[in-house]
Amino acid sequence: MLALSERRSSREWETLVSVTAVVNVIMVGLYWAIKFDDPANLNTGRALPFWADYYLHLIGPLLQWIDAVFVHGAFRRQGQISIWLIGTISVYLAFIELIVAPNAEFPYGAVTSGLPYPFLNNMLLIDRFWFYISATVAAFVALAVFAVIANVYRRRRTRR
Repeated sequence: MLALSERRSSREWETLVSVTAVVNVIMVGLYWAIKFDDPANLNTGRALPFWADYYLHLIGPLLQWIDAVFVHGAFRRQGQISIWLIGTISVYLAFIELIVAPNAEFPYGAVTSGLPYPFLNNMLLIDRFWFYISATVAAFVALAVFAVIANVYRRRRTRR
């Protein structure tokens, strides 16, 4: 991103920047919702240090969102971003459901084992499916919000 800002790169990274920002919204939103509900559903007894928790799950993503919207000016190619967002989510879900879970014994839950977060291991496959669908819908809502904010910012900046 710095190389783009300083005009040292001619490569276009808007789609990657946009998808990363949206995925960060979902991860941060889910993380804090689950943490406030029951922190045991996130980790296996080894909590992160306070500073690392806030950097990974709040400050780092916040800086990336600011950079994506106000510095890089991402979120212009909605169709391309949507395709890559669906692809990214699908590959991740296939990876954890088809590769990680069958090959890992820990963490374990009431229903299954091996999924990366303990709460997922306590859900039936159909419940996980609906959870994944709701997270994907939330991702597209986040994409729409980012696109509106970025568009308004671009318009106001070009009027000056």
